Amino acid sequence: MSTNYGRCNICSTRARLTEDHVPPRGSWDPTHTSRVWVQKLIPKLKPPDKRIRRLSQNGLKFRTLCASCNNDLLGLSYDPALHQFSRKVGQIMRVGRRLTLPGHIDVDIQPANVARAVMGHLLAAELRADMALHPSSAPMQQSMRDYVLDSTLDLPPNLRVFVWPYWGKRQVVLRGVGVLFDLGVVSPLRMLVGDFLKYLPLAFMVTYDPPQPVPQKFARFELEARGHQVGQVVKHSVPTRMSDSLRPSWPESPNVSDALMLNDDVCITADMDEP
Repeated sequence: MSTNYGRCNICSTRARLTEDHVPPRGSWDPTHTSRVWVQKLIPKLKPPDKRIRRLSQNGLKFRTLCASCNNDLLGLSYDPALHQFSRKVGQIMRVGRRLTLPGHIDVDIQPANVARAVMGHLLAAELRADMALHPSSAPMQQSMRDYVLDSTLDLPPNLRVFVWPYWGKRQVVLRGVGVLFDLGVVSPLRMLVGDFLKYLPLAFMVTYDPPQPVPQKFARFELEARGHQVGQVVKHSVPTRMSDSLRPSWPESPNVSDALMLNDDVCITADMDEP
């Protein structure tokens, strides 16, 4: 069987696989070029070694989705809402460099569409050693897959989505990571488990069974997708100051009292057109 055939990462159908851009084209700002240098996260944190990077034209992409999931489910149904949200936040960030804006600005958003788009592209961002095999049926991945495939479902209770303005130029995809908090404090261990997608101008975190209550610094960034139908428009508050957002290098560079647990095979960074 051709290497272009395999099981789709979303619907698991055996088909010719197409390239999915993560993040999708139209949602990220390529600055001057769409060429990116791709590298796994762990080597990126060590002294730089340009030999282990690879050049990717037209952004970061994965040949993991069938044409139906890539073009119809994501491209036509969900991505337009993500594009629109990204462009609005990008415009706020650009204007904020020249003018004094209110601390927060409300924008119209389709949260159920945006959440599905983000989860769909996170599911796409994993190249299995044998793409002829079915994708992982782990609880988090299966919950995300069910939600993306069925537009009538509400956001599952074990999933939560967070989003904040991202001022970094590096694209980051982290799958199945654990973030441990306040390791020096004598208290029950606090950990978030989930996936991250970061690109100028947005960062997303999808968590699975997060602790209750979620730390305050995250709670204010929650995307209220639960209880909303596909296509439903609501107001979403966007912070306009960098100081009110999360540090651009978090979580791949944890705070001194935190720790990051990750699988290097599915944790990737992409830097724009370095020499």
